[in-house]
Amino acid sequence: MGSRFIECPICGQNVAMYLASVHTEGHFSTPDLPDVAPSGTREHAPSTERGHESTIQIEESDDISVEHPGRVPSVEQPGQVPSDSQKCDSSYPGQCSQQETQKSAPGAAGDDRGDSSTTVIDDAAEESDHGTESFVPKKQKTGGGWSFLKNPTAKDVRGPRRTRKAFDLPPRPYDYLVVLDFEWTCDNRQRLEPLEIIEFPAVLVKTSFPPAIVSEFQVYCRPEKNPILTKFCKELTAITQEQVDAGVLLPKAIELHQQWLETNLPGGIGGGATFAMVTWSDADILGALHSELRRRGLQRPAHFDAWINLKALFKSHYKREPKGGLQRCVESCGLSFDGRAHSGLVDSINTAKICIQMISQGYSFSRTTRGFGPDGEAWGSAESRRQRAQREEEEKRGGRQDGAARGRHDSLVQPEPEQIRTGKG
Repeated sequence: MGSRFIECPICGQNVAMYLASVHTEGHFSTPDLPDVAPSGTREHAPSTERGHESTIQIEESDDISVEHPGRVPSVEQPGQVPSDSQKCDSSYPGQCSQQETQKSAPGAAGDDRGDSSTTVIDDAAEESDHGTESFVPKKQKTGGGWSFLKNPTAKDVRGPRRTRKAFDLPPRPYDYLVVLDFEWTCDNRQRLEPLEIIEFPAVLVKTSFPPAIVSEFQVYCRPEKNPILTKFCKELTAITQEQVDAGVLLPKAIELHQQWLETNLPGGIGGGATFAMVTWSDADILGALHSELRRRGLQRPAHFDAWINLKALFKSHYKREPKGGLQRCVESCGLSFDGRAHSGLVDSINTAKICIQMISQGYSFSRTTRGFGPDGEAWGSAESRRQRAQREEEEKRGGRQDGAARGRHDSLVQPEPEQIRTGKG
């Protein structure tokens, strides 16, 4: 490949080949062609070799040398900032992305000015200054308007729940339901205190298809505080005095009930089968059983810590209020009420009928509706709220006392002013 420069036959300068015609015509249009263009102006000519480097070097004196690929240079005075018209306006930014370095040092070849300053313009500065007011790159602030935001914590991702609900497994339905309905001493003339259970019945319902009653349990209990049943109690429950006299005490009835569960539940109480207690209201476990166990000082079996109040679920499933007592609710479901109402075992069997129908209609018994907390009181009960308020008040009082004690301790160990000034102690 030949040289890209040609010597002008008129003035003897080396001119790029693509500018030779323009340079030669200049000799005939003006009486004398100056060696350099006037300050602030430059010549443009369409380049036919944009993919190649073409360098034009114009020497005004021995100490000025300007080189740039792809453009006609103009002479710059020392310390002069190039104007907008002198900046690269190439339509191909790649031609301006090469690094330009002008190094000046005393004794350097081609430089007699003795200036020790060094100017370096890198690719990033060249591209950022394309069409701007200054070649000096501006330092941008990081963060912007959202720099005050903090990274999310694990609690922010998890939310108020332990795990995200979308990834939680659905609760497993209970394998069995233990439906019970206690009967206790009562009177329509005066309030009997304390309440004592006189019939302890239960039926075991399997929830797997087809749901059905698989076993029944019944035992009569002998009351100790009010051993003689009132006339109203015998007429209401159809329990005779002879039946309760031949009955067992409540601790023995609970023991027999546990033996029945161990025998009829696959694997026993602590086995693989899950079960939950079911009552028609909260009065059976929360009222009668809980009050009598507390009065006797007996420990409550763990399977009585929580239960399902079927009366509360009746409204959500059937979309109507459970009005008129158990018998009317059973009949409103299209079921027949078998036996005499207010008999413990009869009421348990008829309550189980509603459970079986709900399961057949797709309802899943997987959660309890009520239970006892760590303090031994039922969730949401008046006694539980009173004890919680008492604990909170004790914690506040203890916090105030701890704060006062810390203040007294700080006053005792605080150094004297003299010790502070001298640095002793």
